[in-house]
Amino acid sequence: QDPALSVPWELMYPIERIGGHSDFLVELFNVVRAPYATAAWCDEFTLDPALLVMADGRLPDAAAEAKGIRQTLGPAATEHQLIREKAQLRDELGGTPFGLLHVTAHHRDQEGTIALAARQKFSPADLNEFAADGGAWSDRQPLVFLNACGTARSHQRFTQYTSWAQAFFEAGAGGFVGSMWDVRSD
Repeated sequence: QDPALSVPWELMYPIERIGGHSDFLVELFNVVRAPYATAAWCDEFTLDPALLVMADGRLPDAAAEAKGIRQTLGPAATEHQLIREKAQLRDELGGTPFGLLHVTAHHRDQEGTIALAARQKFSPADLNEFAADGGAWSDRQPLVFLNACGTARSHQRFTQYTSWAQAFFEAGAGGFVGSMWDVRSD
C-alpha cells in the first residue's frame, strides 16, 4: 500500500451511524498514541519475573485473576497477595527488576489514584522517583498492566494533566495497558 495514499483511521467517517452520530471516528472514540517510537520495544517483552500486585484484598475475583496469570506464566510469576502500604509498594517497584507489573485494584477515577488496602492512595506522582535518570526500569522496559477502572484516562492536576501511562513511561516502562472504561470484577 502506498503510504502517500494512506488515511489515518481516525479521520474517516463511519459508513453507518454509531450511537446516533456520524462524525469523524476520532470524535466518536478515544485515540491512544504511543509516546515514543515503538520499534525498539514492540517486538518482544520479557515478562520474567512478573510482579502481581493485588492492592486490595476485598476485590472478589482478584485471587482468581492472579491464579490465571500464574498458570499462564508459570514460575516467572511472583505474587504479592496484599500490598497494604504505599511504602511497601514503592519498595517492591524499586526492588528486583521485573518484566511484567500486573496490578489488580480499585481506581479512584476522580482523583486518579489506586486505592491500597490500608486506605492509602497511590498516584502517578508517586512514580516520580523512578523517572530520574531516564527511568529506573529503562533497562528492562517492563510491560505494565493496571486492571482497574479508567486507568488510561488523563487527570487534571493543579497545572497540568497527568496519567498513569505517562508516569509509567517516564519511569522506564516499555508498554502500558489500562482501561478507558469501568472494569467489572468478573
